[in-house]
Amino acid sequence: MPRKGNIFVKIVLFAVFIGVLFTGYFVYRYNFSYKLQKLVYKYDYVVVSYNMGHGINFEGYYTIVSIARLLRALSPDIVFLYDVDIGVKRSFSDDQVRKIAAGLGMEYTFGKLEKIGKGWNGFAVLTKYPIVFSELKLERGIDGEIAAGILHVILRLNNKRTHIYSVYFKKDSSAFETSFRELMDLVVKRGMSKYTIIASDFYVEPSQKIIDDFKYYFKDTSVKCAGECYNYPSVGPTMILDYIFVGEGFDVLSHRVFDADICKSAGRYLPVVCRLKMKLK
Repeated sequence: MPRKGNIFVKIVLFAVFIGVLFTGYFVYRYNFSYKLQKLVYKYDYVVVSYNMGHGINFEGYYTIVSIARLLRALSPDIVFLYDVDIGVKRSFSDDQVRKIAAGLGMEYTFGKLEKIGKGWNGFAVLTKYPIVFSELKLERGIDGEIAAGILHVILRLNNKRTHIYSVYFKKDSSAFETSFRELMDLVVKRGMSKYTIIASDFYVEPSQKIIDDFKYYFKDTSVKCAGECYNYPSVGPTMILDYIFVGEGFDVLSHRVFDADICKSAGRYLPVVCRLKMKLK
């Protein structure tokens, strides 16, 4: 007859074995789920910021077809467009954002900033992913005119609730500081998510305070830019006008100014392109 002590030891060893087995199972299940998520979900994103100058290049030609072509060449996931016309006579009353979005196979939302004749000029966010939510906030200058707009969009990237903010300043006025406070208030109200992408068409130098303010809260993707990041004018650029910032939920893989010949003939600005990797954990 086996001793009671031996039976107790066997029970303890069996319990330890079962515990190790269950621990291994849950670890395997988690890692398998994580690996499966990496296989199934896209987590590498191309983001483009581009002032299309309402489709008119330096020579005065209407270049909407060339603009659509250059954007397709970049294979973007998210596009921030600035100075976009809808129904304006100077751009042949085209719905520019609808045309470009159709060519890219994207959804879009448009922010109206300035009434021009029977149409509107403004800015837009285009995306391959379903838009869950969209809102526009307007900031007026001292003269009562609209000085800036903040377009807030919510997407689900990789099943993560991702906040997208597009900031467009119509004037290089004192509205910058006020508009930054408005933007930060909006971000805080909607939740300071680490999955945040902010793009802006600023008429400011990188050394100005508003850029430092953004860098305090978010990562500036231009730190990955090799060399100068000037994107205006399209020929012989000497200024940086487009900026992209991201939250801690993204790693910045690259940042560049797309300066192919088609860009120089398509418009007055060069598109800024960054590649992001979403952190899944």
